[in-house]
Amino acid sequence: MNSKFVGTGVALVTPFNSDLSIDHEALTNIVNYNIENGTDYLVICGTTGESVTLTKQEKKDVVATISKANNGRLPLVLGIGGLFAQLPHAKFQFLSANYDFSNTIMNTHTKPYQIFKKSGIKIGVFGLGIELDGLVAPKMFKETKYLNPIEISQDMSRILKKEEKCDLVICLSHLGYHYRNSDKISDLILAKATKDIDLIIGGHTHTFLPKPTVIKNSENKNVLINQVGCYGINLGKIDFYLDSDKNKSANGTSIIV
Repeated sequence: MNSKFVGTGVALVTPFNSDLSIDHEALTNIVNYNIENGTDYLVICGTTGESVTLTKQEKKDVVATISKANNGRLPLVLGIGGLFAQLPHAKFQFLSANYDFSNTIMNTHTKPYQIFKKSGIKIGVFGLGIELDGLVAPKMFKETKYLNPIEISQDMSRILKKEEKCDLVICLSHLGYHYRNSDKISDLILAKATKDIDLIIGGHTHTFLPKPTVIKNSENKNVLINQVGCYGINLGKIDFYLDSDKNKSANGTSIIV
């Protein structure tokens, strides 16, 4: 695996026509462009490739088009193997508290949380992922186990707030902001069901929020939830203010770029 995936890999986008069907001609051109310009391997149907919004048949069609255009010229990466292949190129820590990678190649390559110290302020950050079953083909995530995000969040926030004495606790969530007419776990549900989380920075549903949503947690304290869409169209900014006793206040906004 390590000897095969070396150099620079590109996570391919999935282009669409105006009627939202896949533009296979454009996809073929993207593959050829990357090969002709020195890319070492191609990553297929990741988040960048809109895998969460494609149907099962569309995913098969995308893989078929890319495979045909590639014609054996470059290694192709799908699923958990694709994530593993990116590890040597990352200059940051992978945080995942509710995926159990014990029986996969990702074992020991992630940590549940990380603590940052900024100007005397201790900030604890942990990561949550969405349930993969029903969203991703089992052969893609192998033996990855999905753990209950509410239970895991309670454990993480307890460790970070009580044991590590963090002044701020931030959850990096890929659960999704909200699902209409559904009790599926989301950032809104998570915030209400837990305590000691100050901020949830979300993803997955590509929700454009002009400013953070404020939700009361299980102890009737404020939790900020923010998500700024997708593709880097917007950037989010949230300022926390702590007084000498480390009491917090916050405000935030979205910035169009």
